[in-house]
Amino acid sequence: MGWMQRREAAATNWVSRRLAEARFALRVQAERRALAALEPRLLEDIGVSRAEAEVEARRSLSDTPGHRPDAPGGAAGGALTERDAAATDRLLADLLGGAPLSRREDPR
Repeated sequence: MGWMQRREAAATNWVSRRLAEARFALRVQAERRALAALEPRLLEDIGVSRAEAEVEARRSLSDTPGHRPDAPGGAAGGALTERDAAATDRLLADLLGGAPLSRREDPR
């Protein structure tokens, strides 16, 4: 395999990883919105307060749990590096037609 083929394969892998991260981030965002929409009695059943659910729902798209088995990379190292998180934010912003997403501190 020549250098051009290796470069194309690397670019394809990079795009595939970014898209997997974007899909995962959007799935996590939908789960967070669903959590915030739960009725108070259901939140009580799972031990989450309304305030905690709202804080979770406001977390950044790039603030995703890398320890989840469905995270890109799985439980062993699925967490994004700062550089990867910034690249994912830019990609999501481009896909969603908006400005880059802000990175927020973990409220916990």
